[in-house]
Amino acid sequence: MEAAHHPWPALGVLMVRDALISKEELEAILEEQRQVRLQRISGRQLGELLVSRGLVTTAQVARLVAEQYELSFVDLATSDIDLQVARQLNEELAQRFSALPVSLRSDGSYVVAIADPGTVLFSDE
Repeated sequence: MEAAHHPWPALGVLMVRDALISKEELEAILEEQRQVRLQRISGRQLGELLVSRGLVTTAQVARLVAEQYELSFVDLATSDIDLQVARQLNEELAQRFSALPVSLRSDGSYVVAIADPGTVLFSDE
């Protein structure tokens, strides 16, 4: 079965490009996953696996996932969160998508921090 083609670069490719991991490390992890058919991994799972093995940090993965989806990276540790804006997203959606409205732009749109952009790609909400 051929992997689905996405308009974004694969997370592993970005990590190799930035010399966070070697091509050999990436290939070894992907080959390991191919051995067990049911354990094929998504970009998010790849990031988690690489973090758990100590090859990259969570922050490195988060920055590359943002780049992968052509989104700005929002660092919650250094961002000023407008509590009035944060209340604009109902709690159920905030929890389901691990999302937090951070600020309001001058054009009236919101800056929303989200843990995994892939979770909202095909959502109407």
